[in-house]
Amino acid sequence: MKQVIFLGFYCQIYKKAPTARIYVGDIMIDEIEISEFYTEEYVRDKKLSFLSNENVDSSFLSRQLHVGQNELDPSLFEKNHILDNFWWDKKGMSKISFVEICKEFDPEFNTLSNIKHPKILVYVIDNEVLKTAQYELRIEIKNADSDYTNGFMSKSTLVYLSHFYIIPYSLFEDPINYTENFLQVYSRRGCSYNLRKILQFYKKKVGWPLNLNQYFTLFDNTGKQRSKLDPVFGGDAVLHITMEKKHNIYWPKGITPKGFFYINRFFVKDFVVPLSNKYK
Repeated sequence: MKQVIFLGFYCQIYKKAPTARIYVGDIMIDEIEISEFYTEEYVRDKKLSFLSNENVDSSFLSRQLHVGQNELDPSLFEKNHILDNFWWDKKGMSKISFVEICKEFDPEFNTLSNIKHPKILVYVIDNEVLKTAQYELRIEIKNADSDYTNGFMSKSTLVYLSHFYIIPYSLFEDPINYTENFLQVYSRRGCSYNLRKILQFYKKKVGWPLNLNQYFTLFDNTGKQRSKLDPVFGGDAVLHITMEKKHNIYWPKGITPKGFFYINRFFVKDFVVPLSNKYK
């Protein structure tokens, strides 16, 4: 079996682009130059910020454990009143099959056009390589770009890891049928015969594929571990994550969910299906 990794960075460049080396255990799988990408809502006092606007405070992560602000999901970027439905709900998306969603429901990819994201790098990794590495992945950032002079610094290249997804390769082999079968088994209609299951359905569940960027440990150039609420950094840094496998899906160690999870139909439609089609 194999896993597919999606990787992306927000980056505000001062003069020179930083580089990143990606390791699975001790094996380096790539070295890249990080391109500049950020949007204005992530800038405060002319510097790159992790939180998208001033209304997002330090309790954001605790409230949004299962849906981070960088999920590749259009519902996070649609300007929608809390009491209103999204346009896809108004069009009755829940009443049609996933095959119809991909072919007829949104042929112009309107959901994708509203998702803001940097260049996404894609890697395919063998499970045996991950197993040998004890499911550890490390990203080393080289970034010495600043105006540091005589102990003072006012400008530097700033970076943070915005996207990290790890997904079974089997989803890419037949994404439409894979998703349709999942929805049939775990949909509300599929368990509507049992009152307890209906109630359990409405409990907060994890959406998947899930952006795991918030679960990396960040060490700055002094070796100090940074807070998860302070992931934007200048200078060299190391990002580290240890994962564990459940039903051939990799989760951050210690947070593997219980029971089923919601599958992100938009992620599959907008990212997995086109990539699968391209390489077939």
